[in-house]
Amino acid sequence: YIGDILVALNPFTLLPIYGPQIGQKYCHLRELSDFPAHIYSIAHRVYNHVSFHKQSQCVVLLGESGSGKTESCKMLVSQLIRECYHQVKQNGLPPSPLVDAFGNAFTEFNTNASRFTKTVDVFVDELGVIVGAKINAYHLEKSRISDVMEGEKNFNIFYHMIAGLSQTELKYFYIDGEYRIISPVPGVPLYPTQDDFRFHQERFAYIKETLSRQGVQDIYKIFGVLSALLHLGNVGFHDDGRGGAVITNDDEVGMAASLLNVLPQELSSVFLHTSVYVKGKVVLKRNSIPEAENQRDKILQTIYSRLFDWLIYCFNTVINPEPRQSQDSYKITIVDSPGFENRNTNSLEQLHFNLLVEKLHQFTYSQIFVGESRDCEREGVKIPVKVAWNDNRQVIDALDSTGVLGILDDISRSKTPTDDAFLERVNKNLGKKSKFLRNKIGNYFTIVHTADTVSNKQGESKGVGGQRGYPLTVSHGPFLDAAFATQFQILIILF
Repeated sequence: YIGDILVALNPFTLLPIYGPQIGQKYCHLRELSDFPAHIYSIAHRVYNHVSFHKQSQCVVLLGESGSGKTESCKMLVSQLIRECYHQVKQNGLPPSPLVDAFGNAFTEFNTNASRFTKTVDVFVDELGVIVGAKINAYHLEKSRISDVMEGEKNFNIFYHMIAGLSQTELKYFYIDGEYRIISPVPGVPLYPTQDDFRFHQERFAYIKETLSRQGVQDIYKIFGVLSALLHLGNVGFHDDGRGGAVITNDDEVGMAASLLNVLPQELSSVFLHTSVYVKGKVVLKRNSIPEAENQRDKILQTIYSRLFDWLIYCFNTVINPEPRQSQDSYKITIVDSPGFENRNTNSLEQLHFNLLVEKLHQFTYSQIFVGESRDCEREGVKIPVKVAWNDNRQVIDALDSTGVLGILDDISRSKTPTDDAFLERVNKNLGKKSKFLRNKIGNYFTIVHTADTVSNKQGESKGVGGQRGYPLTVSHGPFLDAAFATQFQILIILF
């Protein structure tokens, strides 16, 4: 321990120091020195504080990607259950394997890396009984659904699904062949070994069972949407001879449209046209090949992110207590983020993840150094030596609303938003900041983070533009109506 902080290393294997029997020992912990430092002792302390002092608590998990934060989150929740002597109301726990399947992926840092930030709220009543929980999900790495880096994979659920579906089910979802978004390198097997295939197959069976147990309706419609994304990812384009894009494989559009319950011609039109305002009227502009590919990828990202949000909502309707019950209870919040990342190519999502890490560090530092110093001053305790600490405020300022993200917002709202205009403004406004390194050659800028120096490459015009949403009429799609929270329409947000 360092004060109230537990420092732990990820062993990348389950050690005998974890499990129900060890957890029961820590339920009787009186002093920190009674047992070795452990994640279970953190759960014991926060639970006791909520039970006896009637104050809500928060546990912040910090570390680089792959440091074991998500597993630590699961261990904290498991130990909290043991702490209240198994007095947990039915379905009062977050379904971690389901969240992992839809929100985690294989990366260069971690075989099961979280690709979103989440907080888990565990509600405890006056008697110390866990009455429910709630998952809050933020900043899903949407770009992964359409652009997977070399050596990495898409979200886990796709690999679970293809391994777990029967031959009849695969035929029903038109799954037969290779799919760009899950196998970007043609000819490379989806499952390297038979053991890997069996792992995904078993995981899928468990996911189906858990979805049913959680009360999620229309399970196969979820798989239908996922299958539609596989087909949409395969949609290709060629030039019509006049600079416009034409779909190369209409069969993929037809299969996706069938699974999404939309008209094929309307789905095709979303790829090939963009609605723009000309003198107060809406006019359809023909897309070029890069524009059509951009539209396709944005549709993939939007549908998957909305599906993910809808699933989180479904989980919470089961595990979250009634509003009045929630008001009468106390809360233990666990913060789990993807952690700091520095890749060969860093996207906007990496910038978001790294900014969150900086803010969490800032919060932790202020609690340890500033807060403790104020307590000593208030109680008349003199500190013999002034403690110097690494204040990362300049890093946050370079990225936050007054820095990179603020400039991105301004450029995105301008009449002619371009990547070059964004990079020029960033270099002009932030060039003199100590944590910002201007690059005279190349389309990227560099931020000196607390953990490492990260170069963020200029985008490829994705996410910057003035196009409007394009509505797709649903013929018979109540499932997608619920997932997209619109009646009789899917509003595909195009940028």
